[in-house]
Parts: sequence; structure tokens; C-alpha cells
Amino acid sequence: MASSVEQFSSINSKQGWLSIGVLCLIITLYAYSFILEIRTLSLISENVISLRIKPVVIPLIVMMPAFIVLIYGIYQRIHGDISANSMRKGIFVIIGCFPLFLVAWWVYSWQLSNKLESEGYSICNWYSGVSLGAPKIWLSDPSYCIEDGYLVRIELLEWLKQQRLSGKTPSIEVFEKQLELMLSEYHQKHDV
Repeated sequence: MASSVEQFSSINSKQGWLSIGVLCLIITLYAYSFILEIRTLSLISENVISLRIKPVVIPLIVMMPAFIVLIYGIYQRIHGDISANSMRKGIFVIIGCFPLFLVAWWVYSWQLSNKLESEGYSICNWYSGVSLGAPKIWLSDPSYCIEDGYLVRIELLEWLKQQRLSGKTPSIEVFEKQLELMLSEYHQKHDV
């Protein structure tokens, strides 16, 4: 009987450490995404043709206390010295972070949209993702937002990024020729 209790306790310990590891990995990946988003936002002042903005990334920082409380709670659970009072406080922090995140997300998205519009950008729904966490594509000139580009939007946005990195700013005509080339390759590849 005692050995089965020890075995159960060690399994819980292993699962707890695995959970802590996963949560730490999530925090690390979030930090990386946060840095990438800040770099993307710094391109606004350069007036680049396209910006790939993920409006959910920056407000997610409000959820970090919930992850830290989860890590602390799992650690305390592994060592068996967690009180009911600290569990209630932890649950309060975790539950409280979610509505704060939603409010921060709404306010940030609204402010970001106003900032981008004041800088002359317009959102291109044809190139943007449709899910809530998907990136929104903002273009400095709405002429670059072409409905047919939806089929090859990933390749098209990557091409625009490569043009920016090489120091080139393609004209609308060059962009449309590139789009036609990509569409013909797409149709050949998929036998459309």
C-alpha cells in the first residue's frame, strides 16, 4: 500500500514538473512573439508597404500573472504545502486576468487601428487571417489589396517582405505582374 502511494506521488511529481516545463515554454514562446511584434510595430515609422500585425500578442502580457500563479501552484502542489487560502487567491488571480486581457485586447486593437490609419495604412481583409488570433495585414496603399491575391497571400506577403529587406519598393505595376505570375503558378500547381 505504501509503495503504491509513493508511486502515485512520484507520478504526480513527474506530471507536475512536466506541466511547469510546458508553462515555462509557453512563456518563452510568448516573449519571443512579443519581441517580434515590437519589431513589426517599429516598421510603422518606415512607411513600409505591408505590416503583418497580430493585435492579440501585446495584450497577452496581462495573462502572464496567471501563468506565474499556475507555475507556483503546481510547484506548491508537488511539495504538498499549499493551503486552501492560497489556492483561492491563485484562482482569483487566474480568473481575474482573463477579463483584463479582453479589455486590454479591445483597447489596444482600437488604439492600434487609429494609429495605423493616421499613418496612412489601411487594412486588407483579403490578405488578413479570419480567426481572432490571426495576423491582420495593413497596407500603406490600398491599391496593393487585390481580391485575387487571396489565393497566394502568403507568398505575396513574403515577396513584399523580401523586397523591403533588399531595399526595393515595388510599384503597383510590378506588384500586379508578380501577382499574375504567382497566380499562374498557383493555377498550374493545383490544376485550376
